[in-house]
Amino acid sequence: MKKILLASFLFFLPIGLFSQTFGGSFIVGAPQKEFKTQNDNIGFGLQLQGTFPSPGVTSPIVIGLSGNFLVFSTSEKEKKVKYGFFDVKQSSELSSNMAQFHVFLQLAPFTGPFKPYVEILGGGNLLWTDATVKMVDTDDYDFDEDKFQKDDSFSDFTYSYGAGAGFLISLTPLPTSDLYLDLKVRYTRGGEAEFVTVENTEVDFDEGKIYFTPTKAMTDLLTFHLGVSLFF
Repeated sequence: MKKILLASFLFFLPIGLFSQTFGGSFIVGAPQKEFKTQNDNIGFGLQLQGTFPSPGVTSPIVIGLSGNFLVFSTSEKEKKVKYGFFDVKQSSELSSNMAQFHVFLQLAPFTGPFKPYVEILGGGNLLWTDATVKMVDTDDYDFDEDKFQKDDSFSDFTYSYGAGAGFLISLTPLPTSDLYLDLKVRYTRGGEAEFVTVENTEVDFDEGKIYFTPTKAMTDLLTFHLGVSLFF
């Protein structure tokens, strides 16, 4: 998980430092084709993106970076288990996630309060599942909590490419920038990845162990975006 956060930080850093437009959005992701067969969950998350320079008549084609994070499913359970003479409570926390990182070209030659655009993109998909099993209410017992905590994860990375379309609607001019409502749809074709869903993760509370049952599929995804974009 730490490696994923570090990679995300290094990817997003140039978006904020060098972009001429910067935006964020709430997104909904719907798996398609093989991916839907193996993972019939809708993902919810956030996206950040930036372009250089700002699109317009003088620069109708711009280059950009975008990254998004989706949570497809989560699960939390508790169970009492026997430890020596004590009945202690254990909990499990599971989450199935996906991150996408793309470089894109955007065609947006229009000016005015309404700006339609199209884009093509290429990059990668990172899929991972985190699982934690731990004791709770350990204050009542003389236990080393870290000794009884089990963390595990399963992840895979593959390529991704696709296209999108959307439009910008002017909200209000600001002193040094313009704020737009950004609505768009993207379809990405993802390569084959090995991944685990929450439904395919088994927790053995008595042994404190986590078992993953991975599956493989092409990771096609349809995403819907609702956000804002600042033009500097």
